[in-house]
Amino acid sequence: MLNSNELEALRRIKSGEAPVDDAHRDTLHQRGLIEHRDGNYMVTQEGDEHLGILKGIGEAIADIVVPGAGSNEALQRTIEADEARNKKE
Repeated sequence: MLNSNELEALRRIKSGEAPVDDAHRDTLHQRGLIEHRDGNYMVTQEGDEHLGILKGIGEAIADIVVPGAGSNEALQRTIEADEARNKKE
């Protein structure tokens, strides 16, 4: 399990920001959640899955409160991620 600081560092790396603390970055790297490539740290597939599981829990709660809200949010993020990935290729 990641502590809140490590989770925040993973989110910041995913968004392209520098992590708050190098120690958190090193922990994420050792766990295989990020990798060092071309001079930058990038979130690995395992790191994405870790973030996705946490988002999925929030979406499930949103669906309970407002049916369909979490699913719509997840679909929009998937579309945006696919578009961003296509631009990089």
